[in-house]
Amino acid sequence: LETDLAVAGGGLEVLTPAGEVVIAELRRMITSHQHTRKTAAEITPAGIPLLCRRDGDEVELQVLDAAGEQFGTWDTTGELRYLDSGTAYLFILDPLALPQLGHEMRALGLSGEVLTAEGDQAAAYGSAFDRLRAEGIDLRRRTLAVVVTKADMVAKLPSGRDLISSAAASDAIRDWLIEMGADRLVERIVRDFPKARYFLVDSMGTRSGSDPLSPLGPLQWALQINK
Repeated sequence: LETDLAVAGGGLEVLTPAGEVVIAELRRMITSHQHTRKTAAEITPAGIPLLCRRDGDEVELQVLDAAGEQFGTWDTTGELRYLDSGTAYLFILDPLALPQLGHEMRALGLSGEVLTAEGDQAAAYGSAFDRLRAEGIDLRRRTLAVVVTKADMVAKLPSGRDLISSAAASDAIRDWLIEMGADRLVERIVRDFPKARYFLVDSMGTRSGSDPLSPLGPLQWALQINK
């Protein structure tokens, strides 16, 4: 995001000293291709405010990083009150946690190259959105982007090679998830968010904002939805 805004004659500004510390550490880890640290479960998410300037527009983003354990039950997601008022959601899905891809990773000796999500991702989805629906929120009036991560690793696997060439196509990504065994999760998403959009992203490579695999794609989508 920082690079893309600079190319467009704009910029990215962190608005708090605490945010500066976090962003500086993340920038250091990302540019040196290190694993980012796991978020501590006992830490209450605090917003990191970022001011984005581009083409004469200014947009403030509040980035909140909640530990995966906070999506374990209705009670814990109930503490994340920002979910209740959101109008566009990004659901980050680790494809390497799907059994088919996990099997291929182990068969090719790649399982030690990258950290993989733990726990049931479908349960994490339900802990957030089943709760909102139970509280009377009509999710069909809101929007969802399903962000399939780790495209760089997916491209190395037999099941993922053809997907890379169709990364710009939301329907192709959705159908691929169904083929990989995530059909029940996709069914739930279709029911809750009939117009859900699917992205495949590569956060390890250096990609321009216009690249279909750029992680900027979902962010640009969310900003556009909320205009």
